[in-house]
Amino acid sequence: MLLILSDQTDISTNFVIDWLRWHNVSYLRVDGQVSSVNLKLSSIGPLKLELTDRGKARNVIDLDSVSGFWYRRSDWGVGQLLGIRRHKKSIKRILYEEWDVFRQFVHYLLEQKPHLGSINSDKRQNKLITLFKAASAGLQVPYTLISTDKTQLSSFVAGSACITKAIFEMFEIQTRSIYKKIGTKRVSKLDLEMAADRFFPTLVQREIQKSFELRIFFIREDFYAMAIFSQSDEKTQVDFRNYNKVKPNRNVPFQLPNEIKQKLIRLNQQLNLDTGSIDMIVTPENEYIFLEVNPVGQFGWLSANCNYFLEEKIALNLKNISA
Repeated sequence: MLLILSDQTDISTNFVIDWLRWHNVSYLRVDGQVSSVNLKLSSIGPLKLELTDRGKARNVIDLDSVSGFWYRRSDWGVGQLLGIRRHKKSIKRILYEEWDVFRQFVHYLLEQKPHLGSINSDKRQNKLITLFKAASAGLQVPYTLISTDKTQLSSFVAGSACITKAIFEMFEIQTRSIYKKIGTKRVSKLDLEMAADRFFPTLVQREIQKSFELRIFFIREDFYAMAIFSQSDEKTQVDFRNYNKVKPNRNVPFQLPNEIKQKLIRLNQQLNLDTGSIDMIVTPENEYIFLEVNPVGQFGWLSANCNYFLEEKIALNLKNISA
């Protein structure tokens, strides 16, 4: 049996499951944020994992019967921690640490099975380490500054167009009267003028002139790339994720040069990734600039735009590992 860990809102998982059914693959899907998790460990008898989701459906999983594991996204047992909010911070910290050890053990057990995707690789993803390893794999990366000092920042930005983005990942700020999505934005003169002499560590990169952007989904050593012509629209020039829903960017299939594929393979081996989504820029000089990789990136829109049928390719890969 194939065990799938996903999220209730992930439509791509549904489409992959349609193909699993077509190919007669036995599976069990478990969505994250379950209300309770129990693990029965003994020197005799099978190892059993019991999961109860928020709809009170209870699954008892004999781990010996699990032949393969697909980590799509999410995690176990968020609901398990909801009851500790009333405790003091010190007690809350202890309980989180206790839970984290147990959660990691469940991850460990599942990743002893043949699997696609990795919970640990996803949770430990660090953009700065990834950039460092990308450079060591031979890929070009943006000229980057991480600083807490206004003088250093001003010197870096002087005479050059620069962008800034979150070190972790894009995020949202929302109150009753304000909603703001913080993604990639240009550093303006006003930003520098308003900056304090010392500030929280901030990532700034030289802005790269682009011919087009690439979104690349990979399954092991197979790469499926799409060119995104975001530079032709003022709204999406800095980041294609500033979507223009009235006039969307043109997206077309793209064939990666073999040299770039080999460098990406080396990077994925260093990061212990067997699936995920990669963002790159191709410059007018035909230089390939690596930006980041997301182990659980979306692939449905790439599959649909380019007729790659990634959902079936993933299903066939899962069929092979769980056979």
